[in-house]
Amino acid sequence: MNSEEKRAHWDLKYEQGLTSLTEPDPFLISAYGQFIDQFFPNAGEALDLAGGLGRHALWLASRNWRVTVVDLSNVAIGKLSQAALELNVNLDLFVGDAAEYKFEPIRFDLVVLFYHLILSQISCSSHLISLA
Repeated sequence: MNSEEKRAHWDLKYEQGLTSLTEPDPFLISAYGQFIDQFFPNAGEALDLAGGLGRHALWLASRNWRVTVVDLSNVAIGKLSQAALELNVNLDLFVGDAAEYKFEPIRFDLVVLFYHLILSQISCSSHLISLA
């Protein structure tokens, strides 16, 4: 599937509604409580790759994180923009393919990526693996 076909596929899914993807994943909430919160008591900069409707981005922003979201779907980003306005939180939103996102060194304290890519597909995967 080429980039435009992928975009059309996800735009259609988000237009039809993916209500199962509106609440943050329980794993993120658990990991946040066990690990993230203690190291970032004043929040920080987060990147939500393939963020979709923003279930993780909105949750983090409500905890004072500055969140950047990248998603392939114009529809998802549009719905997320509206949700952020309704919740009175600020998000930096970008339409783009998460697999092609160009990381800036030491820019984000937290990167969130759920149910989307195989790590080897990310252009910086070798850099991320060396950090683990």
